[in-house]
Amino acid sequence: MPDKENLEKIFTISLAPDLKTFALVVPSLEAVFKKYGFDDTQIKLYGVAVEEVFTYCAKMAAPNNRFWIDISIGLGKTSLHITIGYEGPGGSLAQYFTKGTKKKLKRTSFDALGLYIAQEVVNSLQYTGFGGKRNEFALSLTLPQSLEDHSE
Repeated sequence: MPDKENLEKIFTISLAPDLKTFALVVPSLEAVFKKYGFDDTQIKLYGVAVEEVFTYCAKMAAPNNRFWIDISIGLGKTSLHITIGYEGPGGSLAQYFTKGTKKKLKRTSFDALGLYIAQEVVNSLQYTGFGGKRNEFALSLTLPQSLEDHSE
């Protein structure tokens, strides 16, 4: 995954930690996926992946409901990067997505199943915790075509 500084920022939005609010963002996510050449099946699958990660983050952030969840999309040379970040606890499942971990996620709960699905759909799903204050899940999606094919 490239450094955030190497990404062309497409958008960042802050949302309340609930699915009704997330539903407002879905058309924007789908428009970005379409713009960069993903087909209808990929658009739906990636939308589900983002929703599952958002749902997990919302569950972790909800007890501290004064906090927001940030969704950022950036464009690299060969991939889209979606970061979902929030303040609050990382949760027990975050450890399975930390870079370099060898632990395998067991699908023993609804939350685990959702994150497992997300992990299976995207090219990369990683978690980073920032000293117990901020948590980020980063999803990476390889572009179906080169960037030259997406210029207007």
